[in-house]
Amino acid sequence: CSSDYWIVLSLIVVCEEMTDLLLSPWLPLYYEFKTLFLVWLVSPTTRGSVILYTRIVHPLLVRKEDLIDRMLERFKEQTYILGLRYSKATAEKVTSTVMKTAMVGGEGLIRVLRNSYSMFEKRGDHSEEDLAYEDGRLVQSSREWNRMEEDIRIRASLG
Repeated sequence: CSSDYWIVLSLIVVCEEMTDLLLSPWLPLYYEFKTLFLVWLVSPTTRGSVILYTRIVHPLLVRKEDLIDRMLERFKEQTYILGLRYSKATAEKVTSTVMKTAMVGGEGLIRVLRNSYSMFEKRGDHSEEDLAYEDGRLVQSSREWNRMEEDIRIRASLG
């Protein structure tokens, strides 16, 4: 199958839902004609997709090329703007949720953080007496955890 076939088929698929709704109740043998049409498109003998592409699709695309380019450029700009807007809104929501969780349920958050991978273990900038172990697993510097717990308690009492 050539690229002509796939371009024509994609256009047919886009229009298919509408034509199925509008034509199938009113046109007897609609699905049989549709099947024959698809066979005509793919058949190397009839080369239906090449005929449709060269006579209808390609000339239409050439005539509308400037319009299509302007629409794609506008779509690209709008997508970028929306992406920035939603990224900012998502970051603000995540930050707000994390802060609320830390202030309201700080103890649960601390337990989750203790089970996470230790930044001290990753960096290696700690002394042995500062390390805290839980079930044989390095958790975090005990001084660092105490400071974090106190900080969360202070924020919760202020909120």
